[in-house]
Amino acid sequence: MSLLQRTGGMGAKGFGFTGSVYKPGSETYTTAGTYTFVVPADVYSLSVDLIGAGGGGSGGASKPDGNGNYQWAGGGGGGGGGGRVTSTISVSPLTSYSITVGAGGAGSGGTSGSNSSNGSAGGSTTGFSLTANGGAGGNGANAYCCGGDPGGGSGGSGGSGSTSNGGTGGGGARGGSGPSGGVHVSPSPAATGTGAGSAGSDGGAGDCAGGGGGGSGISSSGGNGGNSGQGAGAAGNTGGGGGGGGSAQSGATGGSGGNGGAGRITINW
Repeated sequence: MSLLQRTGGMGAKGFGFTGSVYKPGSETYTTAGTYTFVVPADVYSLSVDLIGAGGGGSGGASKPDGNGNYQWAGGGGGGGGGGRVTSTISVSPLTSYSITVGAGGAGSGGTSGSNSSNGSAGGSTTGFSLTANGGAGGNGANAYCCGGDPGGGSGGSGGSGSTSNGGTGGGGARGGSGPSGGVHVSPSPAATGTGAGSAGSDGGAGDCAGGGGGGSGISSSGGNGGNSGQGAGAAGNTGGGGGGGGSAQSGATGGSGGNGGAGRITINW
């Protein structure tokens, strides 16, 4: 938990006052887990901001054709960003509330000779009868050979929230054949949302395809996709960033997807 210091004026009595003067302040929780928040004395209203956790990215997948001439590779999809809920609520002083910061989804491992698995979904962030849902994990990449069509994994969808939904993860690139170069067979959808991670770079002839970047719930929180080779996707940042998808290299194990970032709760009074 990251706790911001409470600040404000000094309490006072006399001159018509019967209690302490209201002291404004805030608290921020950025580590996954469940906490108890106690409303400070003389506080009757809270402004709360909840963000769900980001989904994990998928690993890259590749499969050789057996003769070394045509080898295929697809990058994994990036995880979706967490949704967001903001609200102003009425409270009573010294009342206790249970709040939970969602855990980021785990990225899946890269594969060789088989399709990669989807990344795990991010956890929901809850408190004050509000819920910000986590983003979905990035979808696994397909591995084909012998004239098949290698498919990069599609990005995970963003988590829902009454204020805003998280961004969608970027799609992994679809690798080209050995002689023709590691090209996009078709453009891969980019990650969406504020702070979306970028797609990894493609490789040269017969090389690899980059994974998609993660979507994000807040600014600059999506993980970037893995670059050419066996690059792993970057983890999403705290505040609901989706993990980046792993890249894939022809004939080799693909890079793993990045983990999603934990959610966040900010409370102001």
